[in-house]
Amino acid sequence: GYGWDPSDATASGVRAVADGFEVLAIITVNICDPIRSDRVLLHVSSTGAVTEQRRQLYAIGCGQCV
Repeated sequence: GYGWDPSDATASGVRAVADGFEVLAIITVNICDPIRSDRVLLHVSSTGAVTEQRRQLYAIGCGQCV
């Protein structure tokens, strides 16, 4: 699922918009070598519908599994 990185204030957050909220979150895409996390911009509508707006690479770790 989606989460946040408390050590990086630029990596995640929430703000109200006219028709709901925008959520900037982190999601782990791959849990084994290479570990990959993406930063995702989500729109949460006033009805609760969640839509992914943008996605970009956040971090890659090599030589391990979580």
